Amino acid sequence: MFFNFLTKFYSLVPSMIYPNKKNPIPEKITIRKPLSQITEQVPIHWLDGNIVKTHVANALSIIFKNEEEYFIKIVRKFIPKLKNAKLKKEIISFIGQEQQHCDFHSDFCNKLTDQGFDFQFLSFNIKNFIYGSMDAFLSDELNLAIASGLEHYNKSTAELSLREKVFSNSDAILKELFEWHLAEELEHSNVVFDLLREIDSNYWLRIEGFFIATLVRNLTLTFTTANLVVQDDLRQFLRIWKEGKDFFFTKDQILYKLFLYIVDYAKPDFHPSQHNMTDIISEIFKNRNFEIFFSKKPANQTEQTVN
Repeated sequence: MFFNFLTKFYSLVPSMIYPNKKNPIPEKITIRKPLSQITEQVPIHWLDGNIVKTHVANALSIIFKNEEEYFIKIVRKFIPKLKNAKLKKEIISFIGQEQQHCDFHSDFCNKLTDQGFDFQFLSFNIKNFIYGSMDAFLSDELNLAIASGLEHYNKSTAELSLREKVFSNSDAILKELFEWHLAEELEHSNVVFDLLREIDSNYWLRIEGFFIATLVRNLTLTFTTANLVVQDDLRQFLRIWKEGKDFFFTKDQILYKLFLYIVDYAKPDFHPSQHNMTDIISEIFKNRNFEIFFSKKPANQTEQTVN
């Protein structure tokens, strides 16, 4: 009955499902370090001059800083068990990308602290109470399933944000850095899912992990965003209410659109490569400068070696 429901549901959103063979994601995962640096002149409401949009992005940055450390820790546990050489190389590149993301979000969180926002206690609890507890008390396989579910949230957020051009009217440097991160989320979107499938292809393990990932993402994002908004200026309550209503429900309808991406994960034959993302990735990385690690040398980019 559950699968009959899924079949009927997906018939309502055919535009979300793409032929796997016609729309592969890039095979090569490149580790890039942006040459742009966060400036001292970042405005408080740097994203579209909008309080709500800005603090959703700020909250994601705080979450990413802790979440991606969790990803790295979890996937590293499975490297010695892997016999698939191609997947092992992808995991190493995935770790390299995620480490660069951690570094960027740590720097950005320092900038938020300089702006007067206090979220250290909340961040500490996200890292230790949530991710730390899952790592300590749940099986490695379930943690991997949770990481795969969270990666699907990141991939869906990335694809929606880039297709909707959410960062088009924002601080130029932060636009470049956030879009770089989101494009790399698309580039490596299959890695943790493929690792989970290699370790344990049980559908219900995947769904159990996705259920926990849904709780974690919604709780952490809601509380972190609310924490930042409250510290901003509640005297502008009516403005905050209107911006939130427009962004989430009416004008941008971001929650509805994100939901259509997210539910795809419950499809029994789901794979991240079923969504065509190569056009977005190519557009983001075109004419931008990066330091490149462990990669074939692309045009106009210099290959570097990690010591």
